[in-house]
Amino acid sequence: MVEETAALLEDALKGLRELGLLNVSALRSLPLLESARFTPLFQAVKESLLKEAMLPGHRRKYIAGQNAKLAGSRELRELITDKQLAALFPDESNPAWLSGEITPNLTPDLYRYLTGELGIAEIDPAGLIRRLTREFLEAQSDRWVSRLYEFLNSQRARNIQQLLRNIPLVRLNDGSHTLAFVDEEPQAYLPVDKPTEFPTVRRSVCRTEEARGFLLSIGLRDPDLVDDVIKYILPKYRAEVIDIPDQEYESDISRILTAFGTDSQERRRNLVSNLQEAKFVAAVDAGTGACRLVKPGEAYRTERLKALFQGVPGVLVVDDVSRGYLRGEQPRDLLRAVGTPEYLIRVPVVTSFTEEERRKAVAHLRREPDEMKDYTLMGLDALLTTLAKLPSDQAVDRANLLWQALCDTQQQRGHLQFRGEYRWFYRTQRSAEFPASSVKTLNQTNWIPDGMGGLQQPSYVVFKEIGWEENPFLNSIIQFKPAAIDYLAKEAGIEPGVLELLKRLGCTSEADFKARFGITEETAPVIPAAPPSVERQAAPANLGSATPRPAATPSGGQNQTNAPTGSGAVNRPTGYREFVTYVKTSPDEADADPDGLTYQARMSLEEKAIAFILSKEPNLHQTPPGNPGFDLYEAGPDGQVVRWVEVKAMSGTFDNRPATLTKRQFEFAQKRQNAFWLYVVENAGDPASSRIVKLQNPAGKAQTFTFDRGWVNLAE
Repeated sequence: MVEETAALLEDALKGLRELGLLNVSALRSLPLLESARFTPLFQAVKESLLKEAMLPGHRRKYIAGQNAKLAGSRELRELITDKQLAALFPDESNPAWLSGEITPNLTPDLYRYLTGELGIAEIDPAGLIRRLTREFLEAQSDRWVSRLYEFLNSQRARNIQQLLRNIPLVRLNDGSHTLAFVDEEPQAYLPVDKPTEFPTVRRSVCRTEEARGFLLSIGLRDPDLVDDVIKYILPKYRAEVIDIPDQEYESDISRILTAFGTDSQERRRNLVSNLQEAKFVAAVDAGTGACRLVKPGEAYRTERLKALFQGVPGVLVVDDVSRGYLRGEQPRDLLRAVGTPEYLIRVPVVTSFTEEERRKAVAHLRREPDEMKDYTLMGLDALLTTLAKLPSDQAVDRANLLWQALCDTQQQRGHLQFRGEYRWFYRTQRSAEFPASSVKTLNQTNWIPDGMGGLQQPSYVVFKEIGWEENPFLNSIIQFKPAAIDYLAKEAGIEPGVLELLKRLGCTSEADFKARFGITEETAPVIPAAPPSVERQAAPANLGSATPRPAATPSGGQNQTNAPTGSGAVNRPTGYREFVTYVKTSPDEADADPDGLTYQARMSLEEKAIAFILSKEPNLHQTPPGNPGFDLYEAGPDGQVVRWVEVKAMSGTFDNRPATLTKRQFEFAQKRQNAFWLYVVENAGDPASSRIVKLQNPAGKAQTFTFDRGWVNLAE
């Protein structure tokens, strides 16, 4: 009886199917629970539903239970077609989705029956992701991949995010698929408008906000244009042989400029440091016109420097004439950042000292230096060689440009551009400076206009007669002809040109002169004896920590009086050195600034000097501005002043000019004696090269005051 009922029920189900009435409601009326009484009936229905297409489908009308799949969501049923299901489950025959009406919430009894009794699997997003393969994904259209990204963007479960890192979900421009990351290294980037060598996602699969959101959620980002340049462009410009077509070079420069525009200062610094080591700057030889790619520091950039080196072979300038894309504000900022020279730059050379020059340079070491570094200015030798070949008017113009370039370099880059350095070790690492090879070249080469269309060595020309703007530092290292020679010659009744002519003829001594003009003892004219020379009095050598330097020629005409102190000309005591002091007799203490500074600049320089001293000696205290006699003081344990310090700030060094005490300061120094100190801060405007020269009791060290003929004008 039960078997007959089961057969009738199976026929009824087929009839309902034929009529299209076999729906979810009809299935729920079937015996879905097994019991001893209705076991044959239960088994018959189960067998029919498994093998016969009687279950309502999503796209098909009816599906056999052995081919059916339950979708974990409506979006999943809409995303995966039956054909795609077959590709994802190749071991199963003709799989298909069941109707969306069958869910755990709407039809819990039927859902339990289908999954429990019939063994129909439910596919959730994690199950789908595990089935995705590279072959499957690459076979799908861009539109479907975009829909997949949109679907996955809505799945934020943590386990799903972990699965995604192991699936090659990312579609690249060429249609291939890749993992998002391998060992934390990105394998793809979001598409951008600028050209890049980085692998990027195909633009058509991430047009929607949801699709792009998914790619962002798995860690994809816009390509780092700095990394793009460093990884894909710069290696070409580090090769031994570089041969890059103009069109490709222009494209590379465009990408470099784009990367340089990054908002990240750290990324920009990284880019700049890499660019400095790459030969990416198109340069042209100013003399031959030959083009090549060089490192940024090997080619001059500014129009002034291009004019200076025009026609000079071996000197490179940035080729922004034939390559207009290297002109403009952004290329200028880039070239400046990577160090393309705007001023004359120093380059190392082998020291060209003669033995005598070397001996003088290191005399106070009493030993050979451990290391010696010398420099010249890039292109200087070639420029001076070219200068000698130019027509006189062009040579004079070019000499003017050279002086301007030297001034610009000193003002912007500092005095170190003109200094060499030697180092030695004595208890600690020590160093000292000396004039660089470039200074020697400038002093020994004809490049200074002489006013007659020719070029002379600096020692033949008085600087003030050239008409150039004065630069105190350059005027101190380039040995121009002292104006005092003209004055002395006129005082002696000799035309200055005669002295210059004798020097050119090689007559620099009495013997040379006699030999040149055939003068013998018998024919020599009687020359009145010269007045006796001023005797130099001995003074102790330990006047302070500064190394004594020869003083400059005194200025100020007849109001200047020599009062030299130092080792005498005869029977010099051991350990004594020569010092020369100049005394101004004018009652007015005010005078032109010794460094040519304005009042505001002088105050600023002195503030820097005092700040530098206080950083070295915090036990000193500052007085109010304008305090007469001293600037700093040191107090003892009882609060009483035990030391007074007057501060003098120099923009250069003692090589440039002497330091000066006013009458009031000198009298205060005499009163305080050994408790008074004169602190002279050299290079006060540059903390990196500032140095404190400390002189104790400078007034008390002066033993003798000598009055020369300038005092005649003050006689009663």
